[in-house]
Amino acid sequence: MGFILKKSWSDFIFLAVIYFLSLVIFSSVIQSYSYFSKLLDENFKVSYMKVFLNDDVERNEILILRKYAENNPVVSKVELISKERAKEEFAVRFPKYAGLLELFPGSPFPQNLEIKFNENVLGLEVIDDFVEFYSHFPSVTNVQHNYASALQIYKLKKSIFSFGTILFLAFLILYIPLNLSFVKGIFERESKLFFLVEVFGKSNFKLKVTFVATVAIPLIVVSIINLFVFKSLAGALNIPLYPVVYLMLFFLLLQILFSVDVLER
Repeated sequence: MGFILKKSWSDFIFLAVIYFLSLVIFSSVIQSYSYFSKLLDENFKVSYMKVFLNDDVERNEILILRKYAENNPVVSKVELISKERAKEEFAVRFPKYAGLLELFPGSPFPQNLEIKFNENVLGLEVIDDFVEFYSHFPSVTNVQHNYASALQIYKLKKSIFSFGTILFLAFLILYIPLNLSFVKGIFERESKLFFLVEVFGKSNFKLKVTFVATVAIPLIVVSIINLFVFKSLAGALNIPLYPVVYLMLFFLLLQILFSVDVLER
């Protein structure tokens, strides 16, 4: 192993640089995707739509407004919030201003329909349709929602996924022939070792294992460095590290397959 490393050290350094740049780029893409996925989940949990109603709205009209949302598959929850309940919600969501509510004898907030959507709504242009539908009713004073941030995060997450996929496919097209070429060059320099083993009538299985392990050393070293760097990043952002581990194992599997392929040929 030491002999192989010493004789082809320049190729191993080049491979290490390629591994390092590849792992850093794709680990960054994966960690970004994981971060925005986590951010989207947290944002979506606190997002909702409010359909504010007049005090004199008739019960039949409330049923119509409610049924429209309940019959839509992208809606996960519909709830009628009374004036008193709206006052309590304000005190919970904005405790800093809860003391101002004592200035009012009753509830200054209108009753409303609170609508929560499931994540299927993110790929559709449905929320604006809801706003437009409810705005046509005279008993509806206002329609508001805070899904704008979730929609933006979803589009950004989707863009990262598309960019990462295209980049990965383009990378493989360049990486596979380049890596095979370097591994083949390293093997050709060490072909005399295999010849000597055959001359002495010994099995070259151990030599093959040594060759595969030696060619994988730069990737293993770079992977360990990359793992420590992105472990710290994952801890700071509170996102999982396992996608980066899977990426490194995938690269290692590719390297082993390339080495075995060169040996078999």
